[in-house]
Amino acid sequence: MPNCQYANFDITILGTDPPYPVSAQFDGQSAEGAFTEQVDDAFWQEIVARLGAVHHPPGSAQIRAAGTRLFDSLIAGDIQRLWIRAETLIGSGGLRVRLAIQPPRVAALPWEALFDRDRNRLLAASGRTPLVRMETQSRYLPAPRPLKSHAPLNILVAAAEDPYGEIDVAAQQRALADRFAALPQDQVYVHQQSGRFSVVDLAQEIAANDIDLLHLISHGQADSLLLWHNDRPVAVQAGAVSAALERADSLRMVYLSACLAGRASERAAFTTVGPQLLQLGIPAVIAMQFAVSDADAIAFADMFYRELLSGPCPGAVDAAMGYARSSMYALNPDAFSFGTPVLWLNAADGTVFQLAPPATDATQAS
Repeated sequence: MPNCQYANFDITILGTDPPYPVSAQFDGQSAEGAFTEQVDDAFWQEIVARLGAVHHPPGSAQIRAAGTRLFDSLIAGDIQRLWIRAETLIGSGGLRVRLAIQPPRVAALPWEALFDRDRNRLLAASGRTPLVRMETQSRYLPAPRPLKSHAPLNILVAAAEDPYGEIDVAAQQRALADRFAALPQDQVYVHQQSGRFSVVDLAQEIAANDIDLLHLISHGQADSLLLWHNDRPVAVQAGAVSAALERADSLRMVYLSACLAGRASERAAFTTVGPQLLQLGIPAVIAMQFAVSDADAIAFADMFYRELLSGPCPGAVDAAMGYARSSMYALNPDAFSFGTPVLWLNAADGTVFQLAPPATDATQAS
């Protein structure tokens, strides 16, 4: 069974132009460096376009090339020495890599592709080195809500009707229902909302049922989600989503199964859907930085919730994300589907929910 104890390796990137100042912290020690990539370079424009192409996978070589270039520029000099020390000291445990990236154009790079060629490891696609993003600028953010919420866990699966017929909403709902049905009701209780609902309807459903975890299926853009109002589809801007959910104090995690809702703006921080939810104090947000197919959306959500709710580290969103990414990569290493979901985690500990550990033969016998 994996060791569910993770040490934090924190990396902060500052500045407005290259070279961007970088600082790293681990176990009370720090190191300084610089990120020198020219983010406007044609290489990165092409890479981002290739990684986001749903029907034309970029191939494992290109994913690793991008990840190697990011890693070698970020983990260098004193920071590399601190990284090697961290990898040596953690032993059988894990290393939670937390990225706090302030320059918007740098944040928009595909950091989930980070590749350590010395260890031959994609950091994000490993349960030992889960990669999360965090936001630490106090002028933008309140203190995050307490992470742990005790069973039973109230989950809302909200599936907006697709006016274009491009999303197989029913298939995504069925897959989630099958996954959650295997769990005892004293651990998880699932609520459903579907059809033509508005963002206010969504907020009222969350408040009425003290929802801990929202899983929303819809269309998305970086700055909006597609919902309904007066029987018409509307693009609800990020600010309006935040305004509607402002009183949803029970929420501990939001999973947006919506294309591009996790895309970072290259112009200004906290202007897109995912980061604005963090401004409500929600400690964990998952959203897609690229377009995603129905098949990948279903597969990733199934793997993620399997790990989160019944895996070896129940309730640990970062571990669940790492192992789900690992499974997605193992099944299709030529696609970037493992890196399309972005996890923002504004807490030192990734345990979002306090759930019972999976039963073993010994506990069942007793």
